[in-house]
Amino acid sequence: MNDFVSSRAKCFTAASPPRDRIRDHIWLIVTLIGVALMGGLSVVGTPPPMMTPDSPTYLNWSVIRTPGYPLFLSAVRIIDPELGYLPYVQMAILIASSAFLVQAAARLGGPWWIWPLMGVGILGNPFIWRYSWEILTESLFITLFMIFLGCVAMALQRRPGLICLFAASGILGAAILVRPAALQGTQLRVRRLPHVR
Repeated sequence: MNDFVSSRAKCFTAASPPRDRIRDHIWLIVTLIGVALMGGLSVVGTPPPMMTPDSPTYLNWSVIRTPGYPLFLSAVRIIDPELGYLPYVQMAILIASSAFLVQAAARLGGPWWIWPLMGVGILGNPFIWRYSWEILTESLFITLFMIFLGCVAMALQRRPGLICLFAASGILGAAILVRPAALQGTQLRVRRLPHVR
């Protein structure tokens, strides 16, 4: 009986990724990279205008828009009525969600250095930073989708991963409320099988 238990324990130990200090702090590396990029772009870069042709529809709770992003803007307006700090709020939550995704993925295994590279790949995309400056749904949608992917990664490493899957479904629902058109690319396409006679 003890041999069976010890063999099963070895199986699970071999399957789980090794724990080391760097792997446990990859979120910090990605956060520092993100803060450095945010600071550099804020000081050196020329930000695009915050208002776009679609912005008034989000600010005025237009009926043609889903309520996710207008609700987010209303929450930010409680603290900042003029929305002057909105780009920094959007950039901060973008950095936090990137760090969360990379840390959750790092615990799945693989060499530790690949996960900071993934964070650099995410945060190195100039369009992510451009969307953060504008009153558009793209920045918040990207943030929510990264949190969704991080929750799925956490569900893969925890048994049972029901709580993580429940959180992932709630985050995905929030992402749909923010930008439903962007989820067309995430739908699974089920093809109809030919009828067998």
